[in-house]
Amino acid sequence: NEQIEIESEGDKRGQSRFNSVPLEVVGAYWLWQSYRGNKKALSLCMALIIESLERRFDDAFGVVISEQERNRRLSQRNSQLERDLAKLGEGFAIDADKEREIAHLTSLLKDNGIEPYGLPNGDRQ
Repeated sequence: NEQIEIESEGDKRGQSRFNSVPLEVVGAYWLWQSYRGNKKALSLCMALIIESLERRFDDAFGVVISEQERNRRLSQRNSQLERDLAKLGEGFAIDADKEREIAHLTSLLKDNGIEPYGLPNGDRQ
């Protein structure tokens, strides 16, 4: 880790510093956050992956886009992905509720000596 100084304004006292970390660590952190369910991290990772691919394709096909336009697109794409993931998340929450209910009911059946996916006993009427 390297400590980096931030240039202070003329009227401010002292200088701020922060510790830098390698890009691999930063990338791993955000991927881990998205794996753990952080929707903002997932949208950020997706937007950056798309931007990286877009840059490579643009370079391969000679497309020239200003850095300002790329930043605008990245910001717009990230916002759209966050909105899309929020909508998807509602559906995932319903699925998670169903899975939780099935697990609870399966547990209740087993606690009462009933095999949830077994065939009924022939001696029961």
